[in-house]
Amino acid sequence: MSNESKSGIGTGRKVLIGCIVVLLIIIILIIGFMAYQLIRAQRQTGASSVEFEAYYVNASSSDSAVQAASETPSAEVPADLPVPTVVGDELYCDNAYMIRVSDGAVLYDKASDDQIFPASMTKIMTVITAIENAKDINMECTVTQAEIDEVYVQEASMAGFTAGETVKLTDLLYGSMLPSGGEASLAIADNIAGSSDAFVEMMNQKASEIGMTNTHFSNCTGLHQDDHYSTCKDFATLTSYAIKNPTFRQIFTTSTYTTTSSAVHPTGITLYSTLFQHLDNETLNNGAVIEGGKTGFTDQALYTLSSLCSFGGQEYILVTAHGAGIDFSHIADAKYMYGQLS
Repeated sequence: MSNESKSGIGTGRKVLIGCIVVLLIIIILIIGFMAYQLIRAQRQTGASSVEFEAYYVNASSSDSAVQAASETPSAEVPADLPVPTVVGDELYCDNAYMIRVSDGAVLYDKASDDQIFPASMTKIMTVITAIENAKDINMECTVTQAEIDEVYVQEASMAGFTAGETVKLTDLLYGSMLPSGGEASLAIADNIAGSSDAFVEMMNQKASEIGMTNTHFSNCTGLHQDDHYSTCKDFATLTSYAIKNPTFRQIFTTSTYTTTSSAVHPTGITLYSTLFQHLDNETLNNGAVIEGGKTGFTDQALYTLSSLCSFGGQEYILVTAHGAGIDFSHIADAKYMYGQLS
Protein backbone atom coordinates (compact mmCIF):
# COMPACT_ATOMS: atom_id res chain seq x y z
CA MET A 1 0.00 0.00 0.00
CA SER A 2 1.42 3.36 -0.96
CA ASN A 3 2.17 6.07 1.59
CA GLU A 4 -0.46 8.14 -0.20
CA SER A 5 -3.10 5.45 0.48
CA LYS A 6 -2.00 5.11 4.13
CA SER A 7 -2.24 8.86 4.49
CA GLY A 8 -5.79 8.86 3.08
CA ILE A 9 -6.91 6.12 5.43
CA GLY A 10 -5.40 7.97 8.40
CA THR A 11 -7.08 11.14 7.42
CA GLY A 12 -10.47 9.41 7.10
CA ARG A 13 -10.15 7.91 10.56
CA LYS A 14 -9.34 11.27 12.02
CA VAL A 15 -12.41 12.80 10.37
CA LEU A 16 -14.63 9.98 11.63
CA ILE A 17 -13.31 10.29 15.15
CA GLY A 18 -13.80 14.04 15.01
CA CYS A 19 -17.41 13.61 13.89
CA ILE A 20 -18.07 11.16 16.69
CA VAL A 21 -16.59 13.55 19.24
CA VAL A 22 -18.69 16.43 17.92
CA LEU A 23 -21.79 14.22 17.96
CA LEU A 24 -21.11 13.19 21.55
CA ILE A 25 -20.67 16.81 22.55
CA ILE A 26 -23.97 17.71 20.89
CA ILE A 27 -25.71 14.82 22.63
CA ILE A 28 -24.24 15.88 25.98
CA LEU A 29 -25.38 19.46 25.38
CA ILE A 30 -28.88 18.31 24.45
CA ILE A 31 -29.10 16.10 27.53
CA GLY A 32 -27.82 18.94 29.69
CA PHE A 33 -30.32 21.39 28.20
CA MET A 34 -33.19 18.97 28.73
CA ALA A 35 -32.10 18.34 32.31
CA TYR A 36 -31.96 22.11 32.92
CA GLN A 37 -35.46 22.61 31.53
CA LEU A 38 -36.80 19.74 33.60
CA ILE A 39 -35.29 21.12 36.80
CA ARG A 40 -36.59 24.62 36.00
CA ALA A 41 -40.07 23.29 35.31
CA GLN A 42 -40.07 21.38 38.59
CA ARG A 43 -38.99 24.48 40.50
CA GLN A 44 -41.73 26.61 38.93
CA THR A 45 -44.34 23.96 39.65
CA GLY A 46 -43.11 23.66 43.22
CA ALA A 47 -43.23 27.44 43.69
CA SER A 48 -46.77 27.60 42.34
CA SER A 49 -47.80 24.80 44.67
CA VAL A 50 -46.25 26.58 47.63
CA GLU A 51 -47.92 29.86 46.69
CA PHE A 52 -51.29 28.15 46.31
CA GLU A 53 -50.86 26.34 49.58
CA ALA A 54 -49.85 29.56 51.31
CA TYR A 55 -52.88 31.33 49.83
CA TYR A 56 -55.17 28.50 50.88
CA VAL A 57 -53.77 28.48 54.41
CA ASN A 58 -54.02 32.27 54.69
CA ALA A 59 -57.54 32.25 53.29
CA SER A 60 -58.56 29.49 55.66
CA SER A 61 -56.94 31.30 58.57
CA SER A 62 -58.73 34.50 57.61
CA ASP A 63 -62.07 32.70 57.40
CA SER A 64 -61.41 31.08 60.76
CA ALA A 65 -60.50 34.44 62.26
CA VAL A 66 -63.71 36.00 60.96
CA GLN A 67 -65.72 33.10 62.31
CA ALA A 68 -63.92 33.27 65.63
CA ALA A 69 -64.47 37.02 65.83
CA SER A 70 -68.17 36.59 65.14
CA GLU A 71 -68.44 33.97 67.88
CA THR A 72 -66.35 35.82 70.46
CA PRO A 73 -68.04 38.45 72.67
CA SER A 74 -66.68 41.95 72.16
CA ALA A 75 -65.80 42.24 75.85
CA GLU A 76 -65.10 38.89 77.41
CA VAL A 77 -64.70 38.86 81.16
CA PRO A 78 -61.74 36.91 82.55
CA ALA A 79 -62.82 34.44 85.20
CA ASP A 80 -60.83 36.28 87.84
CA LEU A 81 -61.93 39.81 86.91
CA PRO A 82 -63.16 41.40 90.13
CA VAL A 83 -66.39 43.34 90.33
CA PRO A 84 -65.63 47.03 90.93
CA THR A 85 -66.73 48.40 94.28
CA VAL A 86 -69.06 51.40 94.25
CA VAL A 87 -71.09 52.98 97.03
CA GLY A 88 -74.32 54.93 96.85
CA ASP A 89 -74.08 57.10 99.94
CA GLU A 90 -74.48 60.31 97.98
CA LEU A 91 -77.20 59.25 95.54
CA TYR A 92 -80.20 61.52 95.11
CA CYS A 93 -82.43 58.77 93.74
CA ASP A 94 -84.51 56.30 95.75
CA ASN A 95 -83.93 53.40 93.36
CA ALA A 96 -80.80 52.32 91.50
CA TYR A 97 -79.29 49.29 89.79
CA MET A 98 -75.82 49.06 88.25
CA ILE A 99 -74.44 46.10 86.30
CA ARG A 100 -71.49 45.12 84.14
CA VAL A 101 -72.88 44.41 80.69
CA SER A 102 -70.64 41.53 79.66
CA ASP A 103 -71.56 39.18 82.49
CA GLY A 104 -74.43 40.87 84.34
CA ALA A 105 -72.36 41.25 87.51
CA VAL A 106 -74.17 43.55 89.95
CA LEU A 107 -72.12 46.48 91.23
CA TYR A 108 -74.89 48.23 93.14
CA ASP A 109 -78.51 47.59 94.09
CA LYS A 110 -80.81 50.02 95.82
CA ALA A 111 -84.45 48.92 95.93
CA SER A 112 -84.12 47.77 92.32
CA ASP A 113 -87.18 45.51 92.53
CA ASP A 114 -89.46 48.25 93.87
CA GLN A 115 -92.10 49.49 91.47
CA ILE A 116 -91.23 52.77 89.74
CA PHE A 117 -92.74 54.96 87.05
CA PRO A 118 -90.21 54.95 84.19
CA ALA A 119 -91.35 58.19 82.52
CA SER A 120 -89.53 58.71 79.20
CA MET A 121 -87.14 55.81 79.78
CA THR A 122 -90.15 54.07 78.23
CA LYS A 123 -88.92 55.23 74.84
CA ILE A 124 -86.08 52.71 75.02
CA MET A 125 -88.74 50.04 74.54
CA THR A 126 -90.56 52.17 71.96
CA VAL A 127 -87.47 52.48 69.79
CA ILE A 128 -86.23 48.88 70.02
CA THR A 129 -89.75 47.55 69.34
CA ALA A 130 -90.00 49.73 66.24
CA ILE A 131 -86.56 48.71 64.97
CA GLU A 132 -87.33 45.01 65.35
CA ASN A 133 -90.74 45.23 63.68
CA ALA A 134 -90.15 47.72 60.87
CA LYS A 135 -90.02 46.30 57.36
CA ASP A 136 -87.73 49.16 56.37
CA ILE A 137 -85.93 51.43 58.81
CA ASN A 138 -86.17 54.20 56.21
CA MET A 139 -89.87 53.74 55.48
CA GLU A 140 -91.82 56.95 55.02
CA CYS A 141 -94.08 57.95 57.91
CA THR A 142 -96.58 60.77 58.18
CA VAL A 143 -97.07 62.69 61.42
CA THR A 144 -100.72 63.49 62.19
CA GLN A 145 -102.41 66.34 63.99
CA ALA A 146 -103.93 63.88 66.46
CA GLU A 147 -100.47 62.69 67.49
CA ILE A 148 -99.30 66.23 68.08
CA ASP A 149 -102.46 67.21 69.97
CA GLU A 150 -102.21 64.22 72.30
CA VAL A 151 -98.82 65.25 73.64
CA TYR A 152 -99.40 69.01 73.36
CA VAL A 153 -102.35 69.01 75.74
CA GLN A 154 -100.24 67.17 78.31
CA GLU A 155 -97.36 69.63 77.87
CA ALA A 156 -95.05 66.76 76.98
CA SER A 157 -91.70 67.05 75.22
CA MET A 158 -91.83 67.31 71.43
CA ALA A 159 -89.21 66.85 68.73
CA GLY A 160 -90.63 69.51 66.38
CA PHE A 161 -92.38 67.56 63.63
CA THR A 162 -95.41 69.17 62.01
CA ALA A 163 -98.85 67.74 61.25
CA GLY A 164 -98.89 66.30 57.74
CA GLU A 165 -95.09 66.13 57.55
CA THR A 166 -93.71 62.99 55.91
CA VAL A 167 -90.37 61.83 57.28
CA LYS A 168 -88.35 58.64 57.50
CA LEU A 169 -88.86 56.22 60.37
CA THR A 170 -85.21 56.78 61.28
CA ASP A 171 -85.97 60.45 61.91
CA LEU A 172 -88.82 59.52 64.23
CA LEU A 173 -86.61 57.09 66.14
CA TYR A 174 -84.03 59.79 66.78
CA GLY A 175 -86.85 62.23 67.54
CA SER A 176 -88.18 59.89 70.20
CA MET A 177 -84.82 59.03 71.78
CA LEU A 178 -82.83 62.27 71.73
CA PRO A 179 -85.22 65.15 72.57
CA SER A 180 -87.82 62.69 73.95
CA GLY A 181 -90.39 63.74 71.38
CA GLY A 182 -93.84 62.46 72.28
CA GLU A 183 -95.29 63.10 68.83
CA ALA A 184 -92.42 61.13 67.32
CA SER A 185 -93.20 58.18 69.60
CA LEU A 186 -96.89 58.21 68.72
CA ALA A 187 -96.10 58.48 65.01
CA ILE A 188 -93.78 55.48 65.36
CA ALA A 189 -96.57 53.47 67.00
CA ASP A 190 -99.22 54.40 64.44
CA ASN A 191 -96.99 53.75 61.44
CA ILE A 192 -95.58 50.45 62.72
CA ALA A 193 -98.66 48.86 64.29
CA GLY A 194 -101.58 50.90 62.98
CA SER A 195 -102.46 52.29 66.39
CA SER A 196 -100.87 53.18 69.68
CA ASP A 197 -102.78 50.45 71.52
CA ALA A 198 -101.58 47.75 69.12
CA PHE A 199 -98.02 48.98 69.43
CA VAL A 200 -98.17 48.94 73.23
CA GLU A 201 -99.24 45.30 73.03
CA MET A 202 -96.05 44.65 71.07
CA MET A 203 -94.05 46.46 73.75
CA ASN A 204 -95.53 44.31 76.51
CA GLN A 205 -94.92 41.16 74.49
CA LYS A 206 -91.26 42.11 74.11
CA ALA A 207 -91.03 42.87 77.83
CA SER A 208 -92.30 39.38 78.57
CA GLU A 209 -89.91 37.79 76.06
CA ILE A 210 -86.77 39.32 77.57
CA GLY A 211 -87.68 38.72 81.21
CA MET A 212 -89.05 42.06 82.40
CA THR A 213 -91.23 40.31 84.96
CA ASN A 214 -92.36 43.38 86.91
CA THR A 215 -93.18 45.71 84.03
CA HIS A 216 -96.36 46.84 82.32
CA PHE A 217 -96.55 49.47 79.59
CA SER A 218 -99.74 51.44 78.94
CA ASN A 219 -98.36 53.89 76.38
CA CYS A 220 -95.33 54.45 74.17
CA THR A 221 -94.42 57.91 75.48
CA GLY A 222 -93.88 57.37 79.20
CA LEU A 223 -96.54 59.90 80.18
CA HIS A 224 -97.95 59.03 83.56
CA GLN A 225 -100.56 56.34 84.00
CA ASP A 226 -100.96 54.37 87.21
CA ASP A 227 -100.72 51.06 85.35
CA HIS A 228 -97.58 52.09 83.46
CA TYR A 229 -94.77 50.86 85.68
CA SER A 230 -91.51 48.94 85.89
CA THR A 231 -88.41 48.47 88.08
CA CYS A 232 -84.80 49.59 87.81
CA LYS A 233 -83.75 45.95 87.47
CA ASP A 234 -86.17 45.40 84.58
CA PHE A 235 -84.90 48.49 82.78
CA ALA A 236 -81.33 47.29 83.15
CA THR A 237 -82.49 44.07 81.48
CA LEU A 238 -84.13 46.06 78.69
CA THR A 239 -81.17 48.35 78.11
CA SER A 240 -78.72 45.46 78.10
CA TYR A 241 -80.88 43.72 75.51
CA ALA A 242 -81.45 46.77 73.32
CA ILE A 243 -77.81 47.87 73.00
CA LYS A 244 -76.99 44.57 71.31
CA ASN A 245 -78.90 45.91 68.29
CA PRO A 246 -76.47 48.06 66.22
CA THR A 247 -79.19 50.45 65.03
CA PHE A 248 -80.49 51.00 68.54
CA ARG A 249 -76.98 51.46 69.93
CA GLN A 250 -76.22 54.10 67.31
CA ILE A 251 -79.32 56.06 68.25
CA PHE A 252 -78.85 55.56 71.99
CA THR A 253 -75.28 56.91 71.93
CA THR A 254 -75.86 59.88 69.61
CA SER A 255 -75.70 63.40 71.04
CA THR A 256 -76.92 65.40 68.02
CA TYR A 257 -78.82 64.41 64.88
CA THR A 258 -80.28 66.32 61.95
CA THR A 259 -83.33 64.80 60.31
CA THR A 260 -83.53 64.32 56.56
CA SER A 261 -84.97 67.07 54.41
CA SER A 262 -88.75 67.25 54.18
CA ALA A 263 -91.19 69.60 52.50
CA VAL A 264 -91.84 71.28 55.84
CA HIS A 265 -88.21 71.31 57.01
CA PRO A 266 -85.96 71.53 53.91
CA THR A 267 -82.80 71.61 56.05
CA GLY A 268 -84.10 69.08 58.55
CA ILE A 269 -84.58 69.43 62.30
CA THR A 270 -81.56 69.41 64.60
CA LEU A 271 -82.24 67.13 67.55
CA TYR A 272 -80.27 67.17 70.81
CA SER A 273 -79.97 64.43 73.41
CA THR A 274 -81.50 65.40 76.75
CA LEU A 275 -78.67 63.47 78.41
CA PHE A 276 -75.72 65.03 76.63
CA GLN A 277 -77.27 68.50 76.88
CA HIS A 278 -76.74 68.38 80.63
CA LEU A 279 -73.34 66.70 80.66
CA ASP A 280 -70.53 69.22 80.76
CA ASN A 281 -68.16 66.41 79.74
CA GLU A 282 -69.03 62.80 78.99
CA THR A 283 -65.49 61.77 80.01
CA LEU A 284 -65.23 61.72 83.80
CA ASN A 285 -62.15 62.39 85.92
CA ASN A 286 -61.40 58.67 86.29
CA GLY A 287 -61.51 58.15 82.51
CA ALA A 288 -64.95 56.57 82.42
CA VAL A 289 -66.97 57.65 79.38
CA ILE A 290 -70.73 58.05 79.50
CA GLU A 291 -71.67 56.72 76.07
CA GLY A 292 -75.41 57.32 75.98
CA GLY A 293 -78.71 57.05 77.77
CA LYS A 294 -82.37 57.96 78.02
CA THR A 295 -83.63 60.43 80.58
CA GLY A 296 -87.14 60.78 81.95
CA PHE A 297 -89.21 63.02 84.18
CA THR A 298 -92.81 63.35 85.29
CA ASP A 299 -94.22 64.76 88.51
CA GLN A 300 -94.90 61.23 89.72
CA ALA A 301 -91.74 59.51 88.42
CA LEU A 302 -89.39 62.38 89.25
CA TYR A 303 -85.98 62.05 87.53
CA THR A 304 -85.21 58.73 85.83
CA LEU A 305 -82.27 57.63 83.69
CA SER A 306 -80.96 54.50 82.04
CA SER A 307 -77.39 55.07 80.87
CA LEU A 308 -74.38 53.28 79.39
CA CYS A 309 -70.75 53.85 80.36
CA SER A 310 -67.41 52.38 79.26
CA PHE A 311 -64.37 51.96 81.49
CA GLY A 312 -61.32 49.72 81.33
CA GLY A 313 -62.53 47.77 78.32
CA GLN A 314 -65.89 46.98 79.94
CA GLU A 315 -69.34 48.55 79.68
CA TYR A 316 -71.69 49.30 82.54
CA ILE A 317 -75.39 50.14 82.78
CA LEU A 318 -76.88 52.27 85.53
CA VAL A 319 -80.62 52.75 85.98
CA THR A 320 -81.85 55.30 88.52
CA ALA A 321 -85.39 56.37 89.38
CA HIS A 322 -87.33 58.73 91.64
CA GLY A 323 -84.48 61.20 91.79
CA ALA A 324 -84.96 64.51 93.57
CA GLY A 325 -83.11 67.07 95.65
CA ILE A 326 -81.48 69.06 92.85
CA ASP A 327 -82.25 69.79 89.22
CA PHE A 328 -81.12 66.98 86.91
CA SER A 329 -80.25 64.78 89.86
CA HIS A 330 -80.27 61.76 87.56
CA ILE A 331 -77.28 63.20 85.69
CA ALA A 332 -75.47 63.90 88.96
CA ASP A 333 -76.15 60.34 90.13
CA ALA A 334 -74.73 58.87 86.92
CA LYS A 335 -71.55 60.91 87.19
CA TYR A 336 -71.20 59.99 90.86
CA MET A 337 -71.59 56.24 90.31
CA TYR A 338 -69.56 55.91 87.12
CA GLY A 339 -66.89 58.17 88.60
CA GLN A 340 -66.12 55.51 91.21
CA LEU A 341 -65.06 52.87 88.68
CA SER A 342 -61.42 51.91 89.06
